[in-house]
Amino acid sequence: MKKVRKRGIEYRVHSIEPNLQAAFGWHKVSYWVSLWLLEKYDVNPNEDEERILILDQGIHAEPFATLGFANIRAEQESENTIGLRVADALAVIAGNYISKLTDDSRYDPTAPDKRVQLPAAWFNLDEKQFRLVQSMCQYFLKTGVKYGYLYDTFFDEALIFQSYMSYIQDYGNHRYYSRVTPEKHVAIHDSQLLTLMRNRSFLASECEENAIEKYGSLREAIKNGTYGPL
Repeated sequence: MKKVRKRGIEYRVHSIEPNLQAAFGWHKVSYWVSLWLLEKYDVNPNEDEERILILDQGIHAEPFATLGFANIRAEQESENTIGLRVADALAVIAGNYISKLTDDSRYDPTAPDKRVQLPAAWFNLDEKQFRLVQSMCQYFLKTGVKYGYLYDTFFDEALIFQSYMSYIQDYGNHRYYSRVTPEKHVAIHDSQLLTLMRNRSFLASECEENAIEKYGSLREAIKNGTYGPL
């Protein structure tokens, strides 16, 4: 509670915080996994592989129960499961890249008309750094499926990570990459990022229009399971 005084009149303002618990939306993740599974089946419908889902501690099996896994192993410990240890390491590396890329590309709210580009330091890579980014691109993006790398509805941090990896991957080797100055890399990457963002925006608008046309509203499309949960 705080006091506010205006024109000689004193007001008491009460601030009420909602009694809500923040929780990660694993139903969103299960929807993305369902898209990946459908695509894998569509690519190879005769594949008779029993898939096992291994979940780290704190991740409940319930959101994934209807996806047709032969077995779901929940509450597994990373130190005892090699696959989870690898996933944890990749999540830390990717998370650090995404966090720093986002910080360095965030616009200044006090100067919204000022164009913001990634600093040239992001493109001043030695050969080891260059190969690391290319290896991440092979793992995260070059999987042969469309739904292997997905975004959250309201956050586009993963988009700049994708554009950065894809841009570095476009260069066959570090010697060829080094022929271009970091400042030139900044300009070329920025142009490719804008194109990627426009394409994503157009695709999102098209999907939304199609869902509304077929189901009458996004709410109904989400309830039907056709449109991803927000």
